[in-house]
Amino acid sequence: MKLQLTRSNIKMSFGYIGCLMIFLSLGFTGVCQSKSLNNLAVSANYQTGFSLPEYSIFTLITDDYIRAFELSITQQTLGKTEWEQSYNFPAHGLSLYYSNLGNDDILGKELALNYFLKLYLLSKGKFRLYNVTAGGIGYVNKTFDMETNYLNVVVGSHFNLHFNLKFGANYELSKKLSINTGMSFNHFSNANTASPNIGVNTFTGYAGLSYVIGDKEELNDFSFNKHVPKNEFFLFAGVGGKHTQSLSSIYYLTSSLSFEARRSITRGFHLGVGMDVYYDSSVKSELLKDNRVHKGQYDFQTGIHISPALVYNKFSVALYQGVYVGFQEKVGRNTLYNKGVLQFNIYKNITLRAVMKSHLHILDYPEFGVGMKF
Repeated sequence: MKLQLTRSNIKMSFGYIGCLMIFLSLGFTGVCQSKSLNNLAVSANYQTGFSLPEYSIFTLITDDYIRAFELSITQQTLGKTEWEQSYNFPAHGLSLYYSNLGNDDILGKELALNYFLKLYLLSKGKFRLYNVTAGGIGYVNKTFDMETNYLNVVVGSHFNLHFNLKFGANYELSKKLSINTGMSFNHFSNANTASPNIGVNTFTGYAGLSYVIGDKEELNDFSFNKHVPKNEFFLFAGVGGKHTQSLSSIYYLTSSLSFEARRSITRGFHLGVGMDVYYDSSVKSELLKDNRVHKGQYDFQTGIHISPALVYNKFSVALYQGVYVGFQEKVGRNTLYNKGVLQFNIYKNITLRAVMKSHLHILDYPEFGVGMKF
């Protein structure tokens, strides 16, 4: 049965949010004098919208709107470093997200814990426009089962990766309280570590309230050294694994080796070019399954890529666009490949990376690796 969005439902939802915010504010009244709570805010948002089906089968098993509730805690930066000022005093924090998925009996519900970064795109008086990018781990209570839940062709594992992107605005009602609203896109899937792995995409509108727990401190404003562009060179090695799309229980090893030359165009934006070598042990079984010829060299793929990256201090996020050159991808006969890369510098020239390789919108496999900067 589809949800009817009546005026009473909307009033009830905002009533719940209001009661929660009052409870939180009363609970923190006795400790608000602590400086550790300054510039710390709690927010509660109610979301409603619809799923974005990637395949037609998804529309056949959904019979409800998406309804979600999100509770978050946010720490505002004060511009104490050049990075904070370069990114216009961003905020960051943790959020707890709870949502139905369009069919409670088949798809169940999801609970996710996410870390997020909030960037302010426009600030004018009491009004702000912002972007939120978040990622974390989600738990789904209903998964595919050949005997008890065979209609769930979407989710094959209880634990999944969760990604969220928001564009929104908030307006200060007082020094402590503000109202926020916007649009939100959510995606979760298991990164092809289990089958099936279609995943769920949702698009919702949201509204809610934010309350500053402690006191608001003044933002810092100081001059810092002008950025000087420079070139850097990296060598990366990664290892991962995947299930095939045939509901096989076998887990196949993958690995990669990459070289990259990168230039820091600005303090926050770097651009790189590089070469990749991939090994995928699932190629043989996938080709033989379709009665296709397999040769040993087909397990390897090589390519070149371009990699724009956003950099914040020791952390960077990049979206690689690559083309296979030399050893081609034989299973799907893809020409292009993509990689989403999260990278963190742990010690001098040593970095850790989490990578998701894909072919356009089709996820291939995740990898974790280490890199060295020369």
